[in-house]
Amino acid sequence: SHTAQISDEELSFYQEVKSLLEKIVLAPLAFPFDVVELLSIAKCNRFGLYGTGEEFAGTCMSYEGSLFNHSCLPNIAVIINKSQLSFRAL
Repeated sequence: SHTAQISDEELSFYQEVKSLLEKIVLAPLAFPFDVVELLSIAKCNRFGLYGTGEEFAGTCMSYEGSLFNHSCLPNIAVIINKSQLSFRAL
């Protein structure tokens, strides 16, 4: 489970998001997945996008990219050239 890799504080926040979504739709969420697990998967499998000067520009989700190790000790580098996302072994 990806939730095992998420801090208690973040899990609490994800639970709050789920509760707010349920209040908006006025019913328990009937998705074929757990919202907290989905948010945890997104957190564990995203890549940061940075502009010139190393300023944060956004987040990228890529199925292929999620198969690689992108921890604090990465074994790949993500190369972004316009609309193309490439991965190179370190």
